[in-house]
Parts: sequence; structure tokens; C-alpha cells
Amino acid sequence: MYQVARRVSSAISDIKWDLNYLSKDLLCEGELIKQPNNRYALGTIELRSGSPIEVYDPEDDSWNISAVEHNGSDYYIESLGRETPIGNVLARVRG
Repeated sequence: MYQVARRVSSAISDIKWDLNYLSKDLLCEGELIKQPNNRYALGTIELRSGSPIEVYDPEDDSWNISAVEHNGSDYYIESLGRETPIGNVLARVRG
């Protein structure tokens, strides 16, 4: 029962975080561009490990909340996987 309560509590926390993020204003939308310092940017917003981001999925015609992370050699988007290049991925950021 304790494990079930922990999973439910974690799911509720995740939903609360998502709703809070989605209630923020949209700051920028467009393609991710790799900068000379090897970080990716969306417009004037430079992304770092842990940066929340929404990624467009053309198959579902939907936006999915994810985060930017670093795999030791380059940045990736969690929902796309460590091996998927993210240059020119359509994304948006809220703040």
C-alpha cells in the first residue's frame, strides 16, 4: 500500500508541475539552433541541462513537455532520447 501511495503522490506532483509550467506565458517558439559555445538556443534563450522545453510531435500534431539534458558529448531532449540530434527540432519555451 505504501508503494502505491508513493507512486500516486509522485504522479500528482508531476501533474501539478506540468500544469504550473503550462500556465506560464509562451516566451519563444521555433527551431533549436546550436550556438558556437555548443549549447542550443531558441531565439535568444540559451538552454542548459534541466531546461524545461516543449517539443512538437508532427505525428500526433501535439506539444510534449520534456527537458534538455547532456549526455557527456552533446545535448539531447529527454523525450526524444540520448541519441537523437536536436538541431532544428521545433520547440517552445515558457517562462
